[in-house]
Formats: sequence, C-alpha cells, structure tokens
Amino acid sequence: MSSAAAPGKPTSQAYAYYVLIILTLTNVLSVADRTVMGLLLQPIKEELGASDTSMSLLTGLAFVLLYGLLGVPIARWADRGNRRNILAIGVGLWSLMTSLCGFATNFATMALARAGVGIGEATGTPTSMSLISDYFDRKARPKMIAIFNMGQPFSAVMLTPLIGFVAAEYGWRMSFILLGLPGIVIGLLTWLTIREPARGGKDDAPVGGAAAAPLQAATLGQAVKLMGRSRPFMLIFIGTAITALGGSTLGAWGPALAMRAYDLTAADIAPPRRRSARWPASSAASAAASSPAGSPAS
Repeated sequence: MSSAAAPGKPTSQAYAYYVLIILTLTNVLSVADRTVMGLLLQPIKEELGASDTSMSLLTGLAFVLLYGLLGVPIARWADRGNRRNILAIGVGLWSLMTSLCGFATNFATMALARAGVGIGEATGTPTSMSLISDYFDRKARPKMIAIFNMGQPFSAVMLTPLIGFVAAEYGWRMSFILLGLPGIVIGLLTWLTIREPARGGKDDAPVGGAAAAPLQAATLGQAVKLMGRSRPFMLIFIGTAITALGGSTLGAWGPALAMRAYDLTAADIAPPRRRSARWPASSAASAAASSPAGSPAS
C-alpha cells in the first residue's frame, strides 16, 4: 500500500486543504458534466435526428435515474469501503463517459454514455462529504462544505462559457471530448495523492466539555428512521426536491428554448463571453445554461 493510501496517517492542515481543493475540483467538473448536455441539447438533437421525447429521456431517465438510484447504495459502500478509491474510480468513469459522448453516433450510444456519467457522478457527493468530515473537525466542517459547494457556481461562471465557445467554434462533440479530459487527471490525482483518513478521527476531541461517543455505523433502516424523525431534515429534503425539479427542467430545456425562439448559439447563451442583441435578457439565458445547486440537470 502506498503512502497515499495509508489510512489513519496524521495529516497537516495544509494537506487537509489540498484534499479540499481536489474535492472541490471534482465538484466543479461534476456540475460541468451535467450542464453540458442541457447547453448543447439542441445541436445534439438536430445532428442525431432525435425527437424532443427522446431527448427528455436522454437528459432525464438515462442520467438522473441511475444517479438517484445509486446514490444510497454508493453512500453505504462509502461507509464501509475506501472512499478515496471509490471517488477516484467514479471521477475517472464519469469523465471518460463524458468524452465518449463526443463520439456518439446515434441516440442509443449517447444514452449509454450519459448513463455511465450518471453512475460515475453518483460517487461524488457521498464520498466527498464523508472525506471532509474526517479531514476537518466539527467546528470547521460547515465552512469547508460551503467551500466544496462553491464548485457549483464556479463551474457555471468559469466553465459554461468555455463549453459554449468550444461548441460554437469546433462543434458540440469537441466540447464533450475536451470536458472529460481534466476529470481523468483529477481522478489520477485523487488515487495517487489523497490518503484515506481514519473514520471519526476528528470527532474524538471533547465537544462542550464531554468526549464524543465512539463511532458506530448505523444500519440503513436506522438511518432512514433517524432522518424521518427529524422535522427540519424532512422539510429541507422536500424543499430541495421541489427546487431541483424546477431547476433541472430549466437547466435541461432552457437553452434549447432560447435557441429555438431567438436563433441563438451555445456561445450566445453561455455567460459571460458575449451578449447578443437578439437576446434582450441575458441573465435569463445565463440562468438556463446552468442548474442550481443540487440539481442534477444532465
């Protein structure tokens, strides 16, 4: 076992921040790999000769179903397995599948590639949140999780314009191919440089004058009951689901609607490279080009 894989090895604060940077970059790429399909849906539809119904299945069923269904079992796997390895494999898989989208020859091959993206991305949040919890103590975690989640707006602001530019200049296929390459590098960095921390190691320090209870893994049933009994959790859960429903719909079809109604290109819609005189409300187009936090708009 390499030093990068040695669990429980003491880590410096600088190294913990390095891990946070890598995890945040995976989040940036995850959001971009979801956004790209909605931004380029119209040119993909035209080239593949697919119907709107087929494209809805592509942006919904092919990605979201697997992404959602696999989230819980992968989270359970992360509770017991090596989170570093799970995340590295997931990042590599979704990045490779994103690049393969650029080589799709028909609707079926594109659907298979997007399904692979959904499977890979299902590893991202469970493993990242768990790793953050074991690299930072409870007092620091809210700030570190906030930094991790900043990857979503950062992706929308920095990568969405690049996706639109590449699509306008070199075609939608090149956007997919190039977008997948950085993730393969990040996956390798995750595998080679991130250590698997000891579970609960940051929870052993006294909190409020009392030592933390020993870490014990809950069963799936116990976890579901605990969440169900928490009224704040259930309200957040329901509210997030409703928000994601609207946000995902806008992210998937907003750019295509703008292209059809205003004869725009992906570069016109993606903020903030250039504005088009044909589009009077650039902020609306920008909002359509990216989904809000937590919305898996493929």
